[in-house]
Amino acid sequence: MKFHKYKISKEQLSLIPENERSFFLLSMIISDELNMLIRLGWDLIGETDNEVIAQLQNNQRIFSLFLVAGKLWDGWQSFEKSFFKSKLSKKYESLLTEEGKTSLGILKKYFSNKTNLHKIRNKYSFHYDLDEIKEQFREMDDDHIIEFFGQEKFVNRFSTTCTLSIEKILRAFDSDQDKAVDLFFEEIIVKTAINFRVVLSECIEIIIKEYFNDAEIIEIPNELNKETTRPYFFEKRMP
Repeated sequence: MKFHKYKISKEQLSLIPENERSFFLLSMIISDELNMLIRLGWDLIGETDNEVIAQLQNNQRIFSLFLVAGKLWDGWQSFEKSFFKSKLSKKYESLLTEEGKTSLGILKKYFSNKTNLHKIRNKYSFHYDLDEIKEQFREMDDDHIIEFFGQEKFVNRFSTTCTLSIEKILRAFDSDQDKAVDLFFEEIIVKTAINFRVVLSECIEIIIKEYFNDAEIIEIPNELNKETTRPYFFEKRMP
């Protein structure tokens, strides 16, 4: 696999108008985080006949989606301010590919409607809300069971409490929890995060082509895989 490696100095960055420079750096940060979290979300999809592993795998998927949802909300708020309110959109929208324009349209429509991202971000992704936990307990069915799995000395332990924390949101997708998680994944990763990544990537590429031309070609072995690389950064085709 071949890559273009750019070395960009502060002096070079200082030559870019401030609003574009800030937008460029912000886009790089959000894009890096989304790339990692999207990769994690896909990697946590797996099939197993073991009931315990399947349950814990599902819980890990939900937890990863919490993080993506929070990052999407914060990322879009910052993107909206630096892209639309700064008027950079007048320059960049026309330079996007058809795929980029389609992705941006999907994002604008999605965020113009009421979503659960803000609630997930404030109450589950980045904060621990005791009042919310108390409310969850009060609303818990009398026959509700929380399952807890712990190894020796409980160094590695997992419970099903993360599904409790988002049960209301999951029920809005489907009454069956497994189907609800799949639909939740579809909305957060497939319909939102991946489209956001497309737009950010194209904006980054536009800025690099306009202001930075020199790149070093580097190559990484094609046999790079999950077994030999942690974390697993690259693959031939991202999902």
